[in-house]
Amino acid sequence: MDDQPDWGLAPGAHQPYAVHNPKTALKPEDLATTFKIVVYDGRRSLPDIGVLRGTTTLVVSAKLRSIMEKYEPGVHFFVPVEVSLRDGETLGGYYLFKIGRFTNDAIDAANSTVSPVRIAGQVRLYNEKRFPPDLMWKASMVEDRHIWSDLLMPSVLMVSDDVFADIVEQGISGYVSKESRINTAV
Repeated sequence: MDDQPDWGLAPGAHQPYAVHNPKTALKPEDLATTFKIVVYDGRRSLPDIGVLRGTTTLVVSAKLRSIMEKYEPGVHFFVPVEVSLRDGETLGGYYLFKIGRFTNDAIDAANSTVSPVRIAGQVRLYNEKRFPPDLMWKASMVEDRHIWSDLLMPSVLMVSDDVFADIVEQGISGYVSKESRINTAV
């Protein structure tokens, strides 16, 4: 497998990925604005990975970014974000995260706890029957990947056993996981 992002697989609703394509030379420092997050609930810190309320946008720490970049350097998109606490104190080392690796229908739905959402007779999305879902992956589609999402279940961030071992070893907070299985027959 090459080390290039799967930008061409980005779903229509995610067309902004086109501007994140490293081949266009757009870098976070080229953005005209600084993204800011204000934490109003009284917390003094953030987990290493979390979802912005009301969105599917992930915010990750520099510690988690370093793990991701160790396995897939330059593949995923990290935009620096300024995090301010209610009292005005700022927390450094956080990024908005956009995945750069996708599979398309790599979930073995018959052996996973997901239900298909069909539009015009075609499966367009999988809903989780419970979170985190039990997932079985088609080996031929996920081999050699370390960090990915499937287009039919884009809200689930998957990591390889190697990445997960580093997440545990480094005490990364906020990552909810469940072991997945690989179906080598497909």
